[in-house]
Amino acid sequence: MNCFIINMTSNKEIIIASDSNELARIGAAIFISNAKKAVKKKGRFVTALSGGATPIMIFKLFAKEKDHSEMPWPDTHLFWVDERSVPEKDPASNYGSAFKTFIDAVQIPPEHVHQISVDLPPEMCALKYEQDLIDFFHLGKGEAPVFDLILYSI
Repeated sequence: MNCFIINMTSNKEIIIASDSNELARIGAAIFISNAKKAVKKKGRFVTALSGGATPIMIFKLFAKEKDHSEMPWPDTHLFWVDERSVPEKDPASNYGSAFKTFIDAVQIPPEHVHQISVDLPPEMCALKYEQDLIDFFHLGKGEAPVFDLILYSI
């Protein structure tokens, strides 16, 4: 089974992998490469993560010392593409899954992990997260955040 990555950060190339393990290794390498470039250029790397099987495979690579030692975790900020309105200990939680898979294993400052709140009604959580994005990116009216990399799974 062929899997693919669309790498929009360099030359918008489509990368085809022979299996999901190879896809995860390629995805992790792209992630780390973009992180290093962003930190060198701007002093920080800002990414948004999604849930799903492919990101989890990449996250598992990050949890292994040899696979995350080159990653500039202290200068990395994690946001989420989406979240289910469930507690972080629920298996359906994207944040909870990322936390137990790799966040707890790497040297990322807790204040750099921008979790979507799930303790209010969904509409209130969305408004709170929107405000978190506005504050972090210093957005004006009508402006949208610009991430260094968005890891999205379909």
